Amino acid sequence: MNTLQQLYSAVSARILGATDRFTAQGLLPVATVALYAGQPESAAAITLPALFVGYKEEWETGNAHSRQGTLTVELHLLPTVDANEEQALGYPALVADLLDGIGGLSLVADEPGKGSRPYYRLLRMTAPVLREKGAPLTTVPNVQPQVAIG
Repeated sequence: MNTLQQLYSAVSARILGATDRFTAQGLLPVATVALYAGQPESAAAITLPALFVGYKEEWETGNAHSRQGTLTVELHLLPTVDANEEQALGYPALVADLLDGIGGLSLVADEPGKGSRPYYRLLRMTAPVLREKGAPLTTVPNVQPQVAIG
């Protein structure tokens, strides 16, 4: 299993295993965690609340042997369609708290998702990464990401 698969598995396990944390805050636990493939606009057949995980790697420095960069994980969060405003605000904060630190991830943005779904949120988390020639991608949890927040 490569690092991205491990990270996805860790995110999925943490969210799906936090039923008690969601219910303690009066929220329905996330029922679906899946890789992002444009689902927010076509989520009619998906059990909500749902979290769709996408990612991108951006390389900033490197040489013939290794590259350093930033892994950005995009979390598309869809609460239930009947969520009220208080519940809708609770989901992003709790998801960010649950995932902060996994694989060096740190929250850098929480914004409304694009589209017509009510209370759709897009969370962005980043982690510094290193790829050495012939080796899998690794996260570097003790290094602060080189991203501008704001």
